[in-house]
Amino acid sequence: MFYRLATLAACLSLTACATSYQSGAGSLTGGHYERQGPGKLELVEFYGNGYTSLALAEQYATYRCAEVAQAKGKPYFIMYDTLNNAARDIPSFRPLVGSIQNKPHAVSFVLLLDSPRRGALETKNVLADLKQVIETSQEKKS
Repeated sequence: MFYRLATLAACLSLTACATSYQSGAGSLTGGHYERQGPGKLELVEFYGNGYTSLALAEQYATYRCAEVAQAKGKPYFIMYDTLNNAARDIPSFRPLVGSIQNKPHAVSFVLLLDSPRRGALETKNVLADLKQVIETSQEKKS
């Protein structure tokens, strides 16, 4: 009986709050993922749970785009909300955000740059602008 109650409590704790900013690898509650996209693009995604707002999923995905750029030593990056817009070089200043089975999903195709150009975001500015959102998420997780 105790085992069942403990399992139920664990399941409830996993679903009672929004997905925190975390890697989605091995996570049951979602998180960020990235992989090499076509050509020079990186594909960045964020999946949230049912308690995660679309706006928060968008912020997490944007922050992850900047982290990927920083990790690869790129001071600028461009986000494209679709592969078609990337092919036509139509930048977006936010990821494409929607829902999959009533859970938020944000996706962006990212071009990493050494110098600025039309539509580019500065990596350090994005990280600084969204730092508070990520820190709040980390505090709630602990």
